[in-house]
Amino acid sequence: MFTITVRNRSLSSLSTATGSSGGNDGSPDVAVQLDYYMSLQFAGVACALVNDVYKSKGINNLQFLPTCPVGLEAARVRSYQNANPATLATFGSVEQNIFTPTLHADPSLNVTAVASMFRRSPLCVASLGPLKKGDVIGAHEDTVELLQRIFPEQKIVASPRGSKNTDLLDGTYQGIQAYTTTEVPALHRLMQGRGMDPNGLQFQMLEDGSAVDSAQLGYSQMLFVANESLEGSDRREASTAFLEGTFEGWQHAIRNPDEAIEAVSEAQKMLRLDDESNDHTFDSISFKQEMLGLVNNHVKESFIGDRHGVLHPHRWSKATNWLLQDKKDVDPLFGFDQTNLWQPPSNLLHGNELGRAALEEAKVSALKFAETHGRKPSLAVITVGELSRYGHSKRRVQLYSNPSNSWFTKTDTGKNNGFDVTEINLSETSTTTD
Repeated sequence: MFTITVRNRSLSSLSTATGSSGGNDGSPDVAVQLDYYMSLQFAGVACALVNDVYKSKGINNLQFLPTCPVGLEAARVRSYQNANPATLATFGSVEQNIFTPTLHADPSLNVTAVASMFRRSPLCVASLGPLKKGDVIGAHEDTVELLQRIFPEQKIVASPRGSKNTDLLDGTYQGIQAYTTTEVPALHRLMQGRGMDPNGLQFQMLEDGSAVDSAQLGYSQMLFVANESLEGSDRREASTAFLEGTFEGWQHAIRNPDEAIEAVSEAQKMLRLDDESNDHTFDSISFKQEMLGLVNNHVKESFIGDRHGVLHPHRWSKATNWLLQDKKDVDPLFGFDQTNLWQPPSNLLHGNELGRAALEEAKVSALKFAETHGRKPSLAVITVGELSRYGHSKRRVQLYSNPSNSWFTKTDTGKNNGFDVTEINLSETSTTTD
């Protein structure tokens, strides 16, 4: 049990769902339904929790609910808020590709997306070779329909989540639903342990931007709230406080990855939300460092204006239109918070999002060029002299970007987006005739 007191509000205790709470009626200020066990994919939440960041934001009673079956996150948030009406804000986390169809099928859930920890989904299908017609792909039960749409020539079946990597290597399935942040690095290690070549692993991103009509899955680790959480100043203050704490926690995880790994371990002990036995994590420092690095790369892409975690209406709309393609008269902003709970000031340009959208368009163009001409488009980047800002390039990439879209990793950025990039560094004494 923790006591959390901040600002001018009375904040008393933190507990798991099995513990007591400190509101006058036994209800917490904020309740949270994570869509998975406490792990490195929630490193920012863990950092905020163990470092008392939520406490510093005025949340006196933060309650984490038990992990629920896949696909039921919105229902659990609605059920909890109904049963605990005095709770100021009830949050959940889930993928947009689950949230949007679920809410459309049952609008009475009355939940709204307000922020997101990942800008794009790390969802992929992993296999040991090219997938053939009729191959079987194992997937989480809430993703079967989605994968069948993307892989119409394969058979998609619901499969156990905890043994998916072993099932792939044993040949139970020819492909599995996986995440590039978790199962892929774990598979590399499992394959090495079996004497297999890790380079033999193939994975196809479900949203890879390789075509104008490619899958649009939208946001991942998206944060949504019961609609009551957006009503009235007290509820909005509590909702904002949780988001402020969460993304300050992510800033800490990005800047101090080793401390973040320790924070996740401590949060697991505090919350007891790490009880899944599975084969897609490794209790080794190298795995944890790799996984957290991949997760942090996704979080950094969510930065717009002056904060991480911002939902952009254009990206949301693209995903909604794709996910609900067969539905009629759908508002592209269906499920999107239009009260601006977690948006930067209107006078700040959304430069990050504009840049990423432009890069995605360039990737589509580059791949079309390669298909037409049999080679990638080439680009030469010439640097004359030593640029002082390059002196901290590695740290800047760590804090603000990642190798797939950074000015400081031009060759890797080109490779990840369909271009052959050649970097040419010239002395400041060079002339135009050299």
